[in-house]
Amino acid sequence: MLSPKHLHKMLVQLGMAVKRPAQVTRIAASEVRMRLGLPTLRSVEFQVTHGCNLDCPFCYAADIMKAPNRKGNMSLEKVRSVFRECYDLGMIHVNITGGEPLLRKDIYDVVDSVPKSVVVSLVTNSSLLSKQVIDDLKAAGLSTLQMSYGSNYTDFDRELARYCVQSGISVTLSIVNVIEEREFNQKAMDMAIEDGFNVLYNYP
Repeated sequence: MLSPKHLHKMLVQLGMAVKRPAQVTRIAASEVRMRLGLPTLRSVEFQVTHGCNLDCPFCYAADIMKAPNRKGNMSLEKVRSVFRECYDLGMIHVNITGGEPLLRKDIYDVVDSVPKSVVVSLVTNSSLLSKQVIDDLKAAGLSTLQMSYGSNYTDFDRELARYCVQSGISVTLSIVNVIEEREFNQKAMDMAIEDGFNVLYNYP
């Protein structure tokens, strides 16, 4: 049985992510399987490129992106194949990351290749965002945009973040929990309250 605290957390997360009835059905079925002790895949972190147009000191993927033997981008057909396998294993959510995913020319096809009953989020440094990009991501099936925020992200545009929310894409501000970022972290919390964003704390 769910505790009131757990139920509240689950409803908040559903409100952030779910954009289609089919997603509710799939998530509910996954929850039942999990509570019955049946093995099921839930969430997938999927790095679609090692490339990035920034060089941030707190980057969680810096060791991968700067590796001398790093591989090229996975082909779109291989991405689709992996998504199909993950879907068959029960995937209810995929987080598309990089590097900077928007550097991929086929990023809309990548997002569109995820089955529509799966929640799709995407992590970006915001430097390549525009209203057109947001519209195209929404059309491809994006549910949530995770926008990096802090002293390194001078391209962050609050109006674009608001436009996401108005368009039906949830926004999560991704911040780093270090003392040097304290002022920006407070601003992120203030924006979240005022504009209906979410905040994700990362540890370096």
